[in-house]
Amino acid sequence: MLNEGYAGARFVNTVVENLWGWQVTVPEVVDAAKWQEVYETYVQDKYKLEIKQQFRKANNLLAYQALVDRMLVAVKKGYWHAAPEVVKHLEKENAEVIKEAGVACTADSCSDPKLPELKAAQEPAPTSTATAKPTVTPPANANAPAQQPSQTQAQPAKPQTVQGYEMQQKQTTDTTKTSKQSLDLSLLALLGLMLGMFGLGFFKPQKRSAKLRVM
Repeated sequence: MLNEGYAGARFVNTVVENLWGWQVTVPEVVDAAKWQEVYETYVQDKYKLEIKQQFRKANNLLAYQALVDRMLVAVKKGYWHAAPEVVKHLEKENAEVIKEAGVACTADSCSDPKLPELKAAQEPAPTSTATAKPTVTPPANANAPAQQPSQTQAQPAKPQTVQGYEMQQKQTTDTTKTSKQSLDLSLLALLGLMLGMFGLGFFKPQKRSAKLRVM
């Protein structure tokens, strides 16, 4: 886990948090030996793994502060009756890492509710963003005319000329309607002509003389 960087350091702290969760929900399954083993492994570093340096290298010393302070919570709550030298070592480690990295716990979860206040005291005070109002110096000659605006003062922007096609409404004749009317008049004229020709007898049927052929 320590080789996994930031996430690995966070997971180590999660293991300690889960141990604390078992402690407060099922106290009989977590004895003092388990807390002592956690202390010797991660704080006392009995395996010489440079635990604290690994957390620092992972840029997650806050996770280290959280697990150290959680052990102190177990002591303060009476779940772990640690030796005085162990408690003293935990308090020393906690103070050092808070000075370097800050506080990961809150006033409700820290071993000491004043720890968040200690963190606030260590943070630099915010710089004031207020600026002094500029002082206006009157001109030497109060009766002098006001200074004319500079010629380089920005002039109002001229309206841009838009180029393109302009849409105009155009009245068009209904050629289809006119053509239809002309065709109707032509047909009426043709029909009248044909009726006149019938009346004059131009289309009378011609009678053919039948010849009797005698065999």
